[in-house]
Amino acid sequence: MKRLTLLLVILFVAMPAYTQSRLQQADTLYKEALQQYRKRDLTSALTQIEKALSLVQKAEYHYLNGMIFESMNKDLRAVSSYEAALKLDPQFDEALFQKSLIYLNYGDPNQAVKDLTTLIDRGGVRTTRGVYFETDRHGQRGTSITTLATLKSKLYYYRGQAHSEQENYESAIDDFNSAITHDSISEYFVGRGLAYQKMKNEQLAINDYKRAILLDSTDQIAWYNLALIFPEVELPNELLVDNTFGPTLSLLASEAITDERHDSAIKYLTQAIANEEEPLHYINRGRVYIKLEEFERARSDFQSARKIDPTRFECFYLIGNAYFYEKNFGLAVSYYNQYLTVNPKNAMVWYNGAMSYLELEQEMDACHFLNQANNLGMVQAREMINQHCR
Repeated sequence: MKRLTLLLVILFVAMPAYTQSRLQQADTLYKEALQQYRKRDLTSALTQIEKALSLVQKAEYHYLNGMIFESMNKDLRAVSSYEAALKLDPQFDEALFQKSLIYLNYGDPNQAVKDLTTLIDRGGVRTTRGVYFETDRHGQRGTSITTLATLKSKLYYYRGQAHSEQENYESAIDDFNSAITHDSISEYFVGRGLAYQKMKNEQLAINDYKRAILLDSTDQIAWYNLALIFPEVELPNELLVDNTFGPTLSLLASEAITDERHDSAIKYLTQAIANEEEPLHYINRGRVYIKLEEFERARSDFQSARKIDPTRFECFYLIGNAYFYEKNFGLAVSYYNQYLTVNPKNAMVWYNGAMSYLELEQEMDACHFLNQANNLGMVQAREMINQHCR
């Protein structure tokens, strides 16, 4: 009996010591994981935090696990970790905030609104257990640090974006107004401008884009949307020559082409080429030159594109089109044939080749090309066959 009593005493004494040891070990692993995360050694950080979680379940451990998964672009696993943190500590505002951003980025604005509303009703994120690394959703500013000082306005801004994705633009504008009241940042004015634009209130949208530019003259999204509404706007030279503005220039050029604002399209594409000689810039500018009936310039651009990338075989038929519109049907056919040896599945090129042969009064070749176009499903080819090949 005494031996049994002694054994029980030893167990009761040993259990707290064992538990304390696990807690200390887990805390050490957590601190190591946090250091590795801050150094962006994500694989090592993940290994350490998962070891800590195997010893002890703590909300802050799950939160760090989520941040690591998010940095590794494993956002669904990050959400699971944030949910686990919130299950252990429903007041863990940071986990709720990070979760809301993932839902916003991945097309669940309803859940994002719900989470962000909870945070706003609580008075914002009131305490911080670390540093937020925020990624710009538009890919313009890269990664930045968000602090408690800016978080309150961010909550309204993000909820405004979520409301916009719900097409609830009036609520979105209310939230953007609240964000601007707390902190005047260019992206807040851009967000509100986009909501006004969706509501067909272009003048208010223009005003907001201009305000954004006054706050940040390099805000590419503001310039882009302003140029879409107000094509006459003069983009600043320092922005035009900035290589990071290249994708925006391409988008502006595409919009200009669609709207048949050919001079603007040439301007944007010429600057894009000056910044970086991409074959697609040359191809797009060549297409515009064809519409302007500047065929020699068009061919020059298509040839420049192939010099940069010899696999851009579409340049063959585009050069052929330029010759076709100049009524130089012999050279047009030559380039169509070069293209068709690489890609014989383009019905339009077979048809254009047939039209060239008809102009050259070579009906046998024309009928061969028309039959190929017809076999690929071109209705117009059947009509021409009935006229010329019976």
